Amino acid sequence: MLRVLDLRYLIVVSSIANNSFLLIGIISGSLSSFFFFYFLYFINILLLLLTFKRLLKPLIYTSRDKAPIVILLMLLLLNIAALPPIPMFLAKFIVIYNYLIVNPLSLSFLIVLVLCNVAIMASYCQLFIKYVTQVYSSSSFHLLY
Repeated sequence: MLRVLDLRYLIVVSSIANNSFLLIGIISGSLSSFFFFYFLYFINILLLLLTFKRLLKPLIYTSRDKAPIVILLMLLLLNIAALPPIPMFLAKFIVIYNYLIVNPLSLSFLIVLVLCNVAIMASYCQLFIKYVTQVYSSSSFHLLY
């Protein structure tokens, strides 16, 4: 995941990683936490795909004209990465909390899950930094094909 250069491919990989939170939400028996997480994730992915639709041109042509879209892309990526002050973090926290109430002895499983989520957050931040440096540089390398 740390070697992914295409933002769309990263969305696919993160969807696979976030399926574990969906499954934990169902297993915990709290459908309200499951639907809360699912709703936030669905809205975020929908907005992210609409943002990608605006960025279909190569990055060298969208450098300074699309600055608000780049900021929106940053916020959406940070939301999917579930950094602490953002709603997706709250949704993941609620799912984990409800799972720990039902299964208090499965703490080791959740530690592995959280560590995997930290790796995903690091790759999102790394990819976004690469994306922003490519947008505002004169390089002709494209992250969105």
